[in-house]
Amino acid sequence: MPQASLELALLSVEFVLLIATVILLYLSRREHAGRHELLKLLSLAITALTRREYFSAVQDALRDARKNVIAVITGTPPRDEEEEEVLNSIAQRVREASKRGVRIRYLIPRSAAHLYVGHLLCRAGAEVRYRAGLAVYDLRYMVVDESRVIIGQPRGQGEEEPTKKGYVIESPTLASMLLERFESHWGAEGTVSYEEYVRQEVKSLYETNPGLTPETAAGQLNLPVEEIKRLAGDLWAHGG
Repeated sequence: MPQASLELALLSVEFVLLIATVILLYLSRREHAGRHELLKLLSLAITALTRREYFSAVQDALRDARKNVIAVITGTPPRDEEEEEVLNSIAQRVREASKRGVRIRYLIPRSAAHLYVGHLLCRAGAEVRYRAGLAVYDLRYMVVDESRVIIGQPRGQGEEEPTKKGYVIESPTLASMLLERFESHWGAEGTVSYEEYVRQEVKSLYETNPGLTPETAAGQLNLPVEEIKRLAGDLWAHGG
C-alpha cells in the first residue's frame, strides 16, 4: 500500500474510533452538561488550522518539544519572501530545541531541489534524510513527543503543492502509528542522509562535466559554495 494511502487509512481509523467514542458517551450522558463537556473534549482533541495557523502550530510544537520530533515534509524551497521567512523561523525553532537536547528528524522526498531546505534544517541541528518515492502529496505530518500530531493537507495533488490547511491531533495512538511508519522509512535501504545525498549529487554533476567548479555546483544545487567544499571538496582535490 502506498505510504500516503496508508497514512490516510490510519487517520480514518483514528477518526472513526474517536467518533464512535463520542457517540457512546453521548448515549450514556444525555444531559446538557454532559454533551457540552463532550464537545469541549472533542475540540481539544482535534483542532483545524488555516495555512498560517498550521505553520504557527509547527513552530509552537518545536518550541514545546521536550524529547523528540519526527516529520515528513515536502522540502520544497521557498517561493517568495513570506515562505522564506516561515522557513527561517522554523529553522530557528529547530536550533533552539536542539540546544535543549531534543532529537529532531526530518524525512524528505529525494530530489536535488530539496537540498536547500535540508541544508537549513541540518545547520539548525536536525537530522535529515532523503528517500525516493516518499509520498507527501496527500498529507505531511509531524509527531512531537510521541503524543501530538500535526497534519498538513496540500492545496491539490502533487508533491510540490503547498500546504493549504492542517490539523492538530492530541493522540498517542495515532502518533505511535505514524512513528512506526516513519522508522520503517528512516532505516530502510535507499534512504540517505543529507550529507551523503549532497555528495552523490555533486559527484554526478562532476562526472557529467569534469570541468565543473564548486561554484557552479553550488549554483545548480542552490547551496552555499562552502557547503559544497565541505561535503564534496575531495572530488576536486583527488580529481574525482
